[in-house]
Amino acid sequence: MEQVHYPGLRMHKQEHYLLLVELKDFIRQFNSGQLYLTTRTLNDLKNWFLAHIHSSDKKFSIYYHKQDFNGLVAQRCVRKINSKI
Repeated sequence: MEQVHYPGLRMHKQEHYLLLVELKDFIRQFNSGQLYLTTRTLNDLKNWFLAHIHSSDKKFSIYYHKQDFNGLVAQRCVRKINSKI
C-alpha cells in the first residue's frame, strides 16, 4: 500500500491497529481467567475480518487495479501477448 501511495493507507492502518488493541486486551483477559472464548467472540472476530475484506481491502483493490504504475500494467500485457505468439 505504501509503495503504490494508497490514499486510504492511514485509515487502513488505523483499522488494523484498533483490532490489535482489542485482541491484546482480549488475550490479557483470557489469560487471567476474566474472559472465556465463546462462539460469540469467534463470530465477532470472523465478522470483523469479513467486513474489513469486503470494505477496506476491496477499496484498496479497486484503487490498485486502476493504477497504471508508469505503464507497467501495459508492459506486462504486451509481454504476455508476445509470449503467446
